[in-house]
Amino acid sequence: MDYKITDDITKASHWLAKVDENNHLSDVRVGVFYPLEYDQIEDEYFIVDDKGVASLIFLGHEGDYVYFEG
Repeated sequence: MDYKITDDITKASHWLAKVDENNHLSDVRVGVFYPLEYDQIEDEYFIVDDKGVASLIFLGHEGDYVYFEG
């Protein structure tokens, strides 16, 4: 399945973690597509990290907002 990168989080379905100098400090893995979830009460997007915790790591970690085609 092909994916496209977007700058608009509202058009994205996932966040793709990329190499970051602080990878060793985070609970996300490079190359993994993390589904973007939306919290209506907090009015913000989040992902669920590898420990199963809601996270805003994508705000400070290298990565791309993506959506899939096909």
